[in-house]
Amino acid sequence: MKRSIVRASAVLLLMAGVYAAAASQAEKAPTEKPVKIADGVWFEQHNNIGKFGSNVSWIEFSDYVVMIDASFPAGAEEALRNVKAATNKPVRYVIVTHYHGDHTLGAGVFAKEGTTIVAHENARKEFLARNVEGYLKTAETDPVYAKYKPAPPELTFSDKFILDDGKRRLEVHHFGQAHTTGCIFPFLTKEKIVFTGDACVNGPFNYCGDGDTASWIDVLTQVQTLDPDVVVPAHGAVIT
Repeated sequence: MKRSIVRASAVLLLMAGVYAAAASQAEKAPTEKPVKIADGVWFEQHNNIGKFGSNVSWIEFSDYVVMIDASFPAGAEEALRNVKAATNKPVRYVIVTHYHGDHTLGAGVFAKEGTTIVAHENARKEFLARNVEGYLKTAETDPVYAKYKPAPPELTFSDKFILDDGKRRLEVHHFGQAHTTGCIFPFLTKEKIVFTGDACVNGPFNYCGDGDTASWIDVLTQVQTLDPDVVVPAHGAVIT
């Protein structure tokens, strides 16, 4: 019980975005080597958010790989190289935690490989309304962007999306508006790992412009009911 209370308190602090960064991002390497946080579950931290975008994670199922978030194109390229170096399984799905560009604009890197992009239905609407024009404009001068097309989510859901191959189960939950209207929380039920996107970050990274703070608190209270042992944020280090 005490451990649960301590863990819940830590999650609340992270979700509020009030943790101080241990060191400035400029003092860190742009990206860090992928680390294994559970059997077949990997985390790659991106510190140069402007170039590489959000952190990414990937999960190995029996016959395929699932990515969590797609970063910017440069970050997506690096992540894809690292996945291919670790396994010959194809990346079947990329699950984007919300529509913001540092999580989604690299989706075209994976779509070019035949990957299906998954998101909440609101995230698809927001991507189409807010991201495509900016992507195409950036592609006029950025050679990395120019190699790919903007890739909006093509497989969407409203409340829950589940992947289960009999050995591993990933439940992707939407609990309401938090950081955006389309925030989702992939949760590995056996490993007790939750991926929180920007609704829970480890450092001073948060942005409330698309959020509803009252709803956000309620959403994160629901995330706590999953009773995670590991919190994987989209910015900053993993919390255990």
